[in-house]
Amino acid sequence: MKKVLFATTALIATAGVASANPTLSGDARMGITHVETATANDAETALSNRVRISAAASGTTDAGYTFGASIRFDNAAGGAAGTGGSTYFSGGFGKITMGD
Repeated sequence: MKKVLFATTALIATAGVASANPTLSGDARMGITHVETATANDAETALSNRVRISAAASGTTDAGYTFGASIRFDNAAGGAAGTGGSTYFSGGFGKITMGD
Protein backbone atom coordinates (compact mmCIF):
# COMPACT_ATOMS: atom_id res chain seq x y z
CA MET A 1 0.00 0.00 0.00
CA LYS A 2 2.79 2.45 0.86
CA LYS A 3 4.56 1.81 -2.46
CA VAL A 4 1.37 2.47 -4.46
CA LEU A 5 0.65 5.65 -2.49
CA PHE A 6 4.22 6.92 -2.99
CA ALA A 7 4.13 6.22 -6.75
CA THR A 8 0.78 8.00 -7.10
CA THR A 9 2.04 10.99 -5.10
CA ALA A 10 5.19 11.21 -7.26
CA LEU A 11 3.09 11.07 -10.43
CA ILE A 12 0.81 13.87 -9.23
CA ALA A 13 3.77 15.98 -8.08
CA THR A 14 5.37 15.85 -11.54
CA ALA A 15 2.15 16.52 -13.49
CA GLY A 16 2.79 20.30 -13.57
CA VAL A 17 6.45 20.09 -14.60
CA ALA A 18 7.17 21.30 -18.13
CA SER A 19 8.91 18.96 -20.53
CA ALA A 20 11.29 19.85 -23.34
CA ASN A 21 10.86 18.84 -26.98
CA PRO A 22 14.25 17.58 -28.22
CA THR A 23 15.44 17.84 -31.84
CA LEU A 24 18.49 16.47 -33.57
CA SER A 25 19.84 18.11 -36.73
CA GLY A 26 23.00 18.55 -38.68
CA ASP A 27 24.69 19.72 -41.82
CA ALA A 28 27.52 18.57 -44.02
CA ARG A 29 29.63 19.92 -46.83
CA MET A 30 32.17 18.52 -49.24
CA GLY A 31 34.16 19.94 -52.09
CA ILE A 32 37.49 20.95 -53.50
CA THR A 33 39.45 23.90 -52.15
CA HIS A 34 42.13 25.89 -53.88
CA VAL A 35 44.52 28.16 -52.01
CA GLU A 36 46.82 30.26 -54.15
CA THR A 37 48.94 31.37 -51.18
CA ALA A 38 49.83 27.81 -50.08
CA THR A 39 53.38 27.28 -48.84
CA ALA A 40 55.81 24.98 -50.64
CA ASN A 41 54.86 22.12 -48.26
CA ASP A 42 51.09 22.56 -48.75
CA ALA A 43 49.08 21.51 -51.77
CA GLU A 44 47.20 24.31 -53.50
CA THR A 45 44.26 22.04 -54.29
CA ALA A 46 42.76 19.67 -51.72
CA LEU A 47 39.55 17.84 -50.84
CA SER A 48 37.52 19.35 -48.01
CA ASN A 49 34.63 17.98 -45.94
CA ARG A 50 32.88 18.66 -42.64
CA VAL A 51 29.95 17.18 -40.72
CA ARG A 52 28.25 18.92 -37.79
CA ILE A 53 25.55 17.38 -35.61
CA SER A 54 23.47 19.58 -33.28
CA ALA A 55 20.97 18.90 -30.52
CA ALA A 56 18.36 21.31 -29.20
CA ALA A 57 15.45 21.21 -26.78
CA SER A 58 12.71 23.72 -26.03
CA GLY A 59 9.51 23.84 -24.08
CA THR A 60 6.87 25.95 -22.39
CA THR A 61 5.98 26.02 -18.70
CA ASP A 62 2.42 25.99 -17.37
CA ALA A 63 2.83 29.71 -16.64
CA GLY A 64 3.63 30.46 -20.31
CA TYR A 65 7.38 30.96 -20.03
CA THR A 66 9.51 29.38 -22.76
CA PHE A 67 12.94 27.85 -22.32
CA GLY A 68 15.47 25.99 -24.41
CA ALA A 69 19.04 24.98 -25.03
CA SER A 70 21.20 23.94 -27.97
CA ILE A 71 24.70 22.62 -28.56
CA ARG A 72 26.81 21.25 -31.40
CA PHE A 73 28.33 17.86 -30.65
CA ASP A 74 31.83 19.13 -31.48
CA ASN A 75 31.39 21.65 -28.62
CA ALA A 76 30.33 19.04 -26.04
CA ALA A 77 33.46 19.54 -23.93
CA GLY A 78 32.83 23.30 -23.97
CA GLY A 79 29.23 22.70 -22.92
CA ALA A 80 30.36 20.69 -19.92
CA ALA A 81 32.77 23.49 -19.01
CA GLY A 82 30.13 26.19 -19.49
CA THR A 83 31.84 27.71 -22.54
CA GLY A 84 29.88 26.03 -25.37
CA GLY A 85 26.23 25.78 -26.32
CA SER A 86 23.50 28.20 -25.33
CA THR A 87 20.40 28.35 -23.15
CA TYR A 88 17.51 30.79 -22.98
CA PHE A 89 14.49 31.67 -20.87
CA SER A 90 11.80 34.05 -22.10
CA GLY A 91 8.49 35.55 -21.09
CA GLY A 92 6.66 38.86 -21.03
CA PHE A 93 9.81 40.52 -19.68
CA GLY A 94 11.88 39.62 -22.76
CA LYS A 95 14.44 36.92 -23.46
CA ILE A 96 17.52 36.03 -21.41
CA THR A 97 20.16 34.09 -23.37
CA MET A 98 23.46 32.71 -22.09
CA GLY A 99 26.15 31.04 -24.16
CA ASP A 100 27.48 31.35 -27.67
